[in-house]
Amino acid sequence: MERDSGGLVFENSGSSLELWVTKDPRAAANFAARMPRRELPALLAGIGTTWIPRDAEGAIDWAAGLPADSPAHPEALKQFAYLWAKRNVPAALRRLEALPTGAGKTGAAEGLAFSLFDRQPEVALTWTRAIPDAKHRLDVLRRSWTRWLGNDSEAAQRWLRNATALTPEERNSLGGH
Repeated sequence: MERDSGGLVFENSGSSLELWVTKDPRAAANFAARMPRRELPALLAGIGTTWIPRDAEGAIDWAAGLPADSPAHPEALKQFAYLWAKRNVPAALRRLEALPTGAGKTGAAEGLAFSLFDRQPEVALTWTRAIPDAKHRLDVLRRSWTRWLGNDSEAAQRWLRNATALTPEERNSLGGH
């Protein structure tokens, strides 16, 4: 048995969860949705890694159908949007644009921003702007850009210097004057 950093105990280094997700991703996701909030990111990312390549629409439909007040609702949409956009940007954008406004769409916007910033920064910026809370929006923008900066400093800096779509507040949050 192994214990991960969040305190979960898995037999066989997580392969049991992977087998469960492969056999019945909806059941595994329903189980994960009942876990404590701090466990959700890792569990839902693990489930999404197997489920999204097999049935991205089904995974998004499941996440969108969770109760709006469930902490799993925005977290699942964030994790699944991130993973789907890594595989198929046009399909992910089409489906996620149709989500109703609320915590789930905010979660999806966050996942898309993280997934797309280093490849399509203007699209990521548009999705970041869909986050209604200004503090959260600027935090997602900063974290997404900082991640890109760590992966490809030259491209991220060049984009920041040349980005005309940034508001002064957004530019300041990224350290660009």
